Amino acid sequence: MPMSTNTKTVIVAIITSITSVFTTWMALPNKPATAIDKQGLRDLSIEGMWLYVCTDYNEKYQHGGRFEVKRNIDGSLKLEGQRMWKDIQNDTTRKWKCNNFQNEKIIRWSSKWIYVHDENQFNMEYEMDKDGEIIKGYCTGAITSEDKQVERIDGYFYQLLPRTPLLAGRIIFYKVSKGEYNNPSWRKNHNCD
Repeated sequence: MPMSTNTKTVIVAIITSITSVFTTWMALPNKPATAIDKQGLRDLSIEGMWLYVCTDYNEKYQHGGRFEVKRNIDGSLKLEGQRMWKDIQNDTTRKWKCNNFQNEKIIRWSSKWIYVHDENQFNMEYEMDKDGEIIKGYCTGAITSEDKQVERIDGYFYQLLPRTPLLAGRIIFYKVSKGEYNNPSWRKNHNCD
């Protein structure tokens, strides 16, 4: 008997949680001298403005927005983002209901830590406050860079337990100019109804 999507999502979330803890544990014994080295970035830069799209594994749900990566005083990086839209596909009509959030409905989120392995694997834990509920999650992805500037990250996101229902799927982060950051053209996989 095949596993349900929820069962698969729970299994993936558990594996991801364990991987997140293991990644953090592996980074601890090798404490480099600077904060940026602790994040595994060395000569690679992910600072700047980004757009993102998250698609669940069923491909019937997408959300996205923008985020900015800045350097803290100690050299470490911080990420501050905004979820600005959420689209859901109707199971019967197969049409997409698209929701662009007004300013008061935008969901703010930020990173707890960022770690890059061998300058090609991005890992991040994030946290958001959604209507008073703190939701934690984890992202991992492959980095595409040119001249030590990260241009794109393709990977996966997982909301961590105890959140239910769990949400997991694919992510795409696109580095953009200030003009596109302020006037985004979303890269959705569908047209809005």
